[in-house]
Amino acid sequence: CGFCPKVYHATKECAGVSRVPKGQWQCPWHACWECERKSSSAGGILFHCLTCPTAYCFDCCPDRYSMNQTKGKEHLRMTNRLEDMGVSTKSWLFFSCDDCAAAREEERKKKREAMRLFSLASRASFSSFSA
Repeated sequence: CGFCPKVYHATKECAGVSRVPKGQWQCPWHACWECERKSSSAGGILFHCLTCPTAYCFDCCPDRYSMNQTKGKEHLRMTNRLEDMGVSTKSWLFFSCDDCAAAREEERKKKREAMRLFSLASRASFSSFSA
């Protein structure tokens, strides 16, 4: 995208395009997922998922996203990246959509399980070494 730090695959499923557009391209993150209004036509504000291209105008945004905006590390990282590009973030609101939140939680579970297995293997290895 020529207007934000988001990066996409040039596929219909990911960015809604089948090939890389020529010139300055604006990604799906800059228009409402439901009504397709850009922020300039939607009161200047869009709610953006931090992970995927989902964005909503105020009128279309599900309450669970507009009421529970993300304010963690990911929010700060995205805000810094936008500001580094010279973009004012005063009207940018962020959330994590249900699909992205579920995927992130699944990834956390996998990491915890991997750490648990590593810890068990390390203890077993140490025990056999000490014996």
